[in-house]
Amino acid sequence: MAVVKEDLIVNSIIGEGTKFRGDFDLNGLLRIDGAFEGTIESQGKVLVGRHGTAQSDKIEGRIIIIGGKVTGNLTASETISILATGSVNGNITTPRLIAEEGVKINGNIRIIPSVSEGKQRTEEAQLEEAREAIDGNGQEKE
Repeated sequence: MAVVKEDLIVNSIIGEGTKFRGDFDLNGLLRIDGAFEGTIESQGKVLVGRHGTAQSDKIEGRIIIIGGKVTGNLTASETISILATGSVNGNITTPRLIAEEGVKINGNIRIIPSVSEGKQRTEEAQLEEAREAIDGNGQEKE
């Protein structure tokens, strides 16, 4: 699957030590390394870093990568990846869920039909991309 140009543009960052409360409606990438409370609607990626926390009734994105703690419902049109350091307390809806060993999920998981056509990347390749995104300090790699 090709890298989408919008995936390389970091629209918003909530840095470590920062607390933000509100609503996001964006087209690019949102990275949360601090504490967030509110709703997120994105056509791109949503990343919750290893030290990030998000409390939300609704987090929607094309791709969602969780390395920290999320309380709330997640909906992705393409993929949700949860790293071993991640936890989700809420419902998950996505065509593809990838979870490393050791993740904590408390909620319902609903796998829906994929709307995107094309070749699927392997689970390991997607997990490696998720790890690089979380460890990349907000900078996406091609």
